[in-house]
Amino acid sequence: MTGIAEDADAVLEMVGEAARRLHAKEPEHELLEYLKGMDDDTVYASFVERFGKKDVPEHLRGNATNTAWMYGQYLVALRIALGELPTTPPAPVKAEPRTHQEDYDDTPIPF
Repeated sequence: MTGIAEDADAVLEMVGEAARRLHAKEPEHELLEYLKGMDDDTVYASFVERFGKKDVPEHLRGNATNTAWMYGQYLVALRIALGELPTTPPAPVKAEPRTHQEDYDDTPIPF
């Protein structure tokens, strides 16, 4: 099993790949500005505001779990901009009610 740090690294790698594809397609896309200006506190604050979890205290925003989640949200935005994901999520599928009998097999247990 991988740790959250490896997951965060994997997300960052996928972000880089998606950003390169978006840059090739549309070099001036507004999402690319976040990567160009991450050293700027204002740009980073805007990035956190747009992609970060709203209920996370500021002192926890830099931990691996929240960073992976935030860059995951950014990756989704990049892939939407590339046309690889729909702009709206699909409608949820309503599950059919099940009876308890469906959960059991009537085959006798051999002991």
